[in-house]
Amino acid sequence: MLTKNKLQFIRQLHQKKYRQQHRMFIVEGTRMVEELVNSTWQIVEVVATKQWLAGNRELLPGYVTPNEIAEKELERLTTFSTAPGVLAVVRMPAEAAPGADILADYVLLLDGISDPGNMGTILRTADWFGFRNVVCSNDTVELFNSKVVQATMGSLFRVNVFYVNAMEFLQQLPDEIPVIGAMLSGDSLPKMELGVNGVFVIGSESHGIRPATERLLTQRLYIPAWQPDGPESLNASIAAALICYELRRRKI
Repeated sequence: MLTKNKLQFIRQLHQKKYRQQHRMFIVEGTRMVEELVNSTWQIVEVVATKQWLAGNRELLPGYVTPNEIAEKELERLTTFSTAPGVLAVVRMPAEAAPGADILADYVLLLDGISDPGNMGTILRTADWFGFRNVVCSNDTVELFNSKVVQATMGSLFRVNVFYVNAMEFLQQLPDEIPVIGAMLSGDSLPKMELGVNGVFVIGSESHGIRPATERLLTQRLYIPAWQPDGPESLNASIAAALICYELRRRKI
């Protein structure tokens, strides 16, 4: 049963301080809940409307007992403009530091990405191309921000995301691991020589890679424009997608 206290608790999880305090976050909508139940992440609570349960109850595992909620009540809990029918409270996994094993493949490092949509799209892109590990500077937007969660379209549950001091992470890399930054100048991505692994740094939407981070790069790449009088730069998530595509294309 959903008491007033429980409803208030769920609403609070839309705020970062409460998510961090309780180590829980919210997943909304049928597609995201379906991705959730197919993952190993722990479901704490599910609330759904009578209409949603009538057509989708089989999506939920037997150990989950959903709480039925009126649509008007759900509208007070959701960030959606239209109530999504179902909402789940999920326990955050334990925080972990990236191990040396992640360097067996390419790794994306997000240096101060602040836009939730970009962050979620980058994780979805990494998942699509089979990159299992993404490292984020500590000031990158929070993984469990509702807009980030939604933009991942479920990839949140398949990609390992680590928050680190970016400078320390890069300084501690073995010498043989290249650190390649996406810049406005450098080696052309389609023509540059690449090894079997490396760290690819994507900078923030407004400032790019920070000077302190740039000093630790071993190589700079740029994505050539089709015409010289086009836009100044690419969206961070688009740049990440093109890099991921090119890395995997070379292995086909």
